[in-house]
Amino acid sequence: MNRTKPFFMTSVSALACVLAACSSSSKPVAAASTTTAAVTTQPTITPPTSTTSSSTTTSTAPPPPAETRYSTPGQFDVGTMSFKLPSGTVVDVWFPAVKGSGTKKATYDMRSFLPPSEAVKVPDADAKLFVENAFSDAKPLDDGTKFPLVLFSHGFAGFRDQSTFLTTHLASWGFVVMSPEHTSRDLAAVMSPPATPPQPDTADLLEILEHADAAAEVKGVLAIVDTAKVAAVGHSAGGGASAKIAKDPRIATYVAMAAGAAATDDAGASLTKPALFVAGSSDVIAKLESVQKAYDAYAGPKHLVVIDGVTHLGFMDVCTLSTAKGSTLDIAVADGVVIEPIITRLFADGCDKKYTAATDAWPVINQVVTAHLKSVFGDPEAAAGLDAKLSGAFGSVKVTVTSKA
Repeated sequence: MNRTKPFFMTSVSALACVLAACSSSSKPVAAASTTTAAVTTQPTITPPTSTTSSSTTTSTAPPPPAETRYSTPGQFDVGTMSFKLPSGTVVDVWFPAVKGSGTKKATYDMRSFLPPSEAVKVPDADAKLFVENAFSDAKPLDDGTKFPLVLFSHGFAGFRDQSTFLTTHLASWGFVVMSPEHTSRDLAAVMSPPATPPQPDTADLLEILEHADAAAEVKGVLAIVDTAKVAAVGHSAGGGASAKIAKDPRIATYVAMAAGAAATDDAGASLTKPALFVAGSSDVIAKLESVQKAYDAYAGPKHLVVIDGVTHLGFMDVCTLSTAKGSTLDIAVADGVVIEPIITRLFADGCDKKYTAATDAWPVINQVVTAHLKSVFGDPEAAAGLDAKLSGAFGSVKVTVTSKA
């Protein structure tokens, strides 16, 4: 691969699931058999309509209130693609696209992030494709607009596409999102540890800042990135990784979702960048008290958003991949996939109907993460999207917000 001057170096130096993967024309899937897999479509959340009409006039509804404004998709079509960094790390990207330029919805498959020896055990009949709110053939917007970059870090035993409900949503609101596959701790690594230790998760994230432009296929996307506006967002262990790289002067803010104590331990109590902590009250992996401690220890401007009844898996797409046979974990076990105890602990019961449904939690997560990033990157109205009004803005889903400037 031909190396060019590292991406970001010119302008930034001045700035100082269980079983899922992606498949499309740019995101290949491991083949398992010849039958057709079932499909789960990512819910498209439509804002309430209050447009009135008559035989002669049509009035447009006023914009939604700040506390729900970012809970529904934004103005942009979303494109997605994959590329490789010089280290070999695979990165998936979601970006604002030219309106109408995409015709092929991106999907990901349940098996592609399993070790090959385990992936072949799951027949197509048990594999459920997840359809993203993004197009695999869409073209990056080309009107001269530049967009902030979000580095997304997946969780332990996760995968780079684990939270496409959020990554596609952010792109629809004017962000370019890049999510590397952390082969040091992804699903395949936990199930079958690599012989040679890969680079750590933080190196994957920072390599994007240094060397993304070494991949020719991502050139068009890089052209629309505002290199002076970079944020880190992560789930679980990814929240910890985001906190670690927040020490880098190029990172303006970080978001830690269901991350626990790691969300501040490595950032240090002296870090004063704005931060957002998001927790589920029913999370048994990153317990609420642990997230609360992380929030309390952080010295900079901060918000803590607690979503009632949400589990660790509520921040992922995986709960929508269940079938009549059960959850993805149930299906894998039934098909003879060897599941490590730690994976069982991470993923068991997280999608039980006694908890707040993930699809009910997603609008809240989309709202608070988008509002936070918009606020950090200069939208003066976005901060109102994280105030106390959130508590009653999402119907039966209770939300609690704590903030400190």
